[in-house]
Amino acid sequence: CDDRFNNEAVVSTQSTGMDHDCSAGESVWLECEEGSSDAEWQVIGAHLYSVDDAGEPYESGSAGVVIVNLEMSDGSQEAYGSLCDDRFNNHAANLACQYLGHEGAIRWGNVASNDEYMSRSDLERFEVDTVVDDMTCPETARNITDCSSDLMDHDCSAGESVWLECEEGSSDGEWQVVSAGLYRNVGDMEIEPSGSAGVVLIELAMTDDESRRAFGTLCDDRFNNHTAQLACQSLGYAGVTQWGNVGSMGEYISRSVLEELGLSTVVDEMTCPADATDMNSCDADLMDHDCSAGESVWLQCENDDDDDDEIDDDDEENYIDLEFGGVKLALNLGNVRERIHF
Repeated sequence: CDDRFNNEAVVSTQSTGMDHDCSAGESVWLECEEGSSDAEWQVIGAHLYSVDDAGEPYESGSAGVVIVNLEMSDGSQEAYGSLCDDRFNNHAANLACQYLGHEGAIRWGNVASNDEYMSRSDLERFEVDTVVDDMTCPETARNITDCSSDLMDHDCSAGESVWLECEEGSSDGEWQVVSAGLYRNVGDMEIEPSGSAGVVLIELAMTDDESRRAFGTLCDDRFNNHTAQLACQSLGYAGVTQWGNVGSMGEYISRSVLEELGLSTVVDEMTCPADATDMNSCDADLMDHDCSAGESVWLQCENDDDDDDEIDDDDEENYIDLEFGGVKLALNLGNVRERIHF
């Protein structure tokens, strides 16, 4: 009904619902502006939540109901909600716990069978709806980014929301950066090192279990000219000439390609003090971010030898093809630069 309806209400979801004094002639019509065809929902973070004795939700560490944060790839909308148990299994639970920084899953279930952390009525009271459904993780998947799911498209009730009890890893175990480089897209599902200019891609490993690895982008949150200078120097170059994010320039790897390849942020909030002379003095959040693919950093580094940017056909025998989480990497053993430590 058009009672009190105005331009602001076009983007509102609030109403009195099933209580009106309207005629059929007061029914509203809309002409909506279609969004970009390239924009789609993506996961930007997740946490485990429980309800305290006062009935208020709180982030509950290694056990609780999974609450997932989503964002449209163009930054136009955000959403949060639960993960449905459709197609969820033990392997997916292990990968989910590892994504959250834990060793693996001890057990899991839905709130209909166990309301210890949060009940179905709690979720309904907080208006927490399902945002992730049909999560499917192949047995070969090593990371949650290797899994597929339906975002903002579900047929689930609140009772199907997943809870996890995760096994906390060793107190000495933490994510660390083991390698980094600048990359460009060279074809369908294939990227390669790109010399002194490209999107920053970083590989992480757990200190107490190097088989647990992650590969992804560097977010531009708190990133600045000084940090860019140190990053280029750590990669073996004299300094930075220019930097930005793929949302403003997708020359090397576009936002849509990063999303298609499942390359999400693995390093966020990189902060380097003004007196820092190398990356060892910088801080960053590893595997904990609130970034979209469009915030991924690219660098153009100052290179004394311009030939380093071009791939020499004579060096083709030095290339090896690797696959990491479904992403094909053509690595030139002579050009790979690695070992940035925080």
